[in-house]
Amino acid sequence: MRGERGGVAGGVDTSEEDVTCSICLEVMIEPLRLGCSHAFCRACLIQARRSAPDGGRCGICRAAITIDPETAEPDAEVAAKVAAVLSPKALREREKAAKIVMKTLLSTRVHSLPIFAMNAAVVPGQIISLHMFEPRYALMSRRVMASASKTFLYVTSSPEAGGNAHLVQLQRATPSGDGVDIRGKALEIVKLDQVWVEDGTHGLRYGKCRSPQADALAGGAEDNGGG
Repeated sequence: MRGERGGVAGGVDTSEEDVTCSICLEVMIEPLRLGCSHAFCRACLIQARRSAPDGGRCGICRAAITIDPETAEPDAEVAAKVAAVLSPKALREREKAAKIVMKTLLSTRVHSLPIFAMNAAVVPGQIISLHMFEPRYALMSRRVMASASKTFLYVTSSPEAGGNAHLVQLQRATPSGDGVDIRGKALEIVKLDQVWVEDGTHGLRYGKCRSPQADALAGGAEDNGGG
């Protein structure tokens, strides 16, 4: 639903175009302003960071995103412009719809998934082919194949809480020589809530994360994961 009027915010005429999110093409709700000065809806920015091929950068100028869209405070100046553009009724309806989306985004289950680290960049949607020969990763492939969602986490640097990882769905694991060849697909970018090394796994690291796609793949079952 588009806005119903224009308005004045801070003595400056404001139109819908001034406060339209370039992701959803609607007037922004809970607008977040990035360091590059571009602004987006909170929910749109969260979804873009999770699933866009270059979700860690601004969708307009490609500048790096340095805020956490789940916790950042809305930009008061942009919010005032939104209030000037939308009628009270339209604003309430947009806020109600945004709350439903945010509830879905933030109510996903916490998954404990094994982590594979390799210094090679990937993007959501990319097919990944790997040869795993370390004992910890051979164990990882067996656990992932036996899990409900058949997913693991892929990082390109040392994983740490608050950092990002790619959620990868394992499609095939084939014993090969000194290890196992695996094929998977990168699904989305997730935030690591916690990282640890599980005892008795030759150093296999696990991470906790929230992921709507892992929820959907696991169905009602719980993933087999580390403690």
